[in-house]
Amino acid sequence: MPISSSSHVFEFKMTILRLALLTAVTIMSCSALLCHPCSTCTRPTIPIQQMTSSVTRASSAGQLSRTQLQSAISVVEGTERDLSLLGDWATHFGIVGSEGFGLEPTFASYGHNNDNQNWAAKAIQAMPKDHPVLQVPANIILSSAVVRQELGDSIEPALQYLETKGISHQRGQFLLFCKMLLEYEKEDQSYWCAWMNSLPRSFYTAVSMDDFEISCLPPFLYSLSMMDRIHFSVFLEALQTVNIFQKDETLQDMNLLKWAFNCVYTRCWGLDEDRCDIVPMADMFDHAWPSNILVE
Repeated sequence: MPISSSSHVFEFKMTILRLALLTAVTIMSCSALLCHPCSTCTRPTIPIQQMTSSVTRASSAGQLSRTQLQSAISVVEGTERDLSLLGDWATHFGIVGSEGFGLEPTFASYGHNNDNQNWAAKAIQAMPKDHPVLQVPANIILSSAVVRQELGDSIEPALQYLETKGISHQRGQFLLFCKMLLEYEKEDQSYWCAWMNSLPRSFYTAVSMDDFEISCLPPFLYSLSMMDRIHFSVFLEALQTVNIFQKDETLQDMNLLKWAFNCVYTRCWGLDEDRCDIVPMADMFDHAWPSNILVE
């Protein structure tokens, strides 16, 4: 996927070449990546190596410090993203970024205060062709195939419901939707807690729009937006057919449900209905054209 940042555009397109379970996902530069300093950025680019803080480094026991993790992540729209523990988390779970990989707040060049909402991957120094940019171990990737194995027969009624509604091709996304909700329930006990706390709370998607905003869209975008709304509604109905959650409020919290749905649909990759993945840290790459990043 590409990267669009403040006064320049980096075009990083992720092309999924593997669907089999591998030991890691490696992101390579398929063309030379150039770094152009941005004179209008209001916040600095953060190299992944500098995202760790001495207060929250992994302890000798091999566990991330939880002193600064909230017991529950706020998913209310407008809540500021918290990237303070993301570097520790990435290092602890074996995510390796090259010296040229960093994160940068976006849209700053347009004069907007994005309230720490928009961050994207950026080449902070020039990198040659075929240079590894980022490696993510398979055991930290959220995969719909793995989620289905974890849930077993307990999720089958919901998957059958999707089929009766004619959207069985969305079952990969639905499984990831369930996974996000299940991990949210675990609060700071989830392996993905620090990553989830770094995700956006504000989205500009169909399920986040009101009826008036939807009605203002041109016909083709309107039809796509209504399809997303239908998928969301059917997902909620499908959740009522299973008993996989520990807390009753999980199915009643519309902010949480919309947040999980938006995270999946803005971050998952997949080539067929049987396998969709969310690759933490690699989900920071934005879309643009033409591509200059390759996923192996």
